[in-house]
Amino acid sequence: MRTILTEKVRSDLDTAIMRGVREGRTEHDSPTRLLQKFLVDLETSGGWENLVKTSGMTYYGSPLDQDVSAEVKEGIHALFVLRNVLAHGTTLIQPATKMEDDLKGQYPFIWQSKLGGVAAYLEKRFKRGGVFENLADPEIPEHFMEVTKQFFTQIETRFAPINERAANTIDLIKRYRFGSINFTQ
Repeated sequence: MRTILTEKVRSDLDTAIMRGVREGRTEHDSPTRLLQKFLVDLETSGGWENLVKTSGMTYYGSPLDQDVSAEVKEGIHALFVLRNVLAHGTTLIQPATKMEDDLKGQYPFIWQSKLGGVAAYLEKRFKRGGVFENLADPEIPEHFMEVTKQFFTQIETRFAPINERAANTIDLIKRYRFGSINFTQ
């Protein structure tokens, strides 16, 4: 998603610069400075939700995933929460009791809420009786790969034409088969 958006912003920035050159400008005007700053911020900002919601709203006026089904959004959200748990070393817990609502602003409450959503998502799909049991299901990797493929299939038309670099990545993801990839197709 970041590649799709950054390439679009870069293309729009190049168009604005060329227009300025044709008009005799020798430096950026306000709109091109704003596009340049947005591009830098976009390339250095973190987080999936920030990219999809904040950056998408800023540039397109709507979230980047607005055309994605609720089911696929839920799967992508679960995937990114799990990714963050693994990437940042967050403890994966399966709490026995829900934290009180007056603790909503506290870090543990936020993570318990996020992980509770992931646990519910996994239980709905794998029905193994607990977050750890569901994560142990051998179908987990293939499930999330399929969710990722569906995500890209659902967003492609909104961003067409997709730049070559992003299109190649999307194509490789869509042709991926768990455990292998067929480079000849």
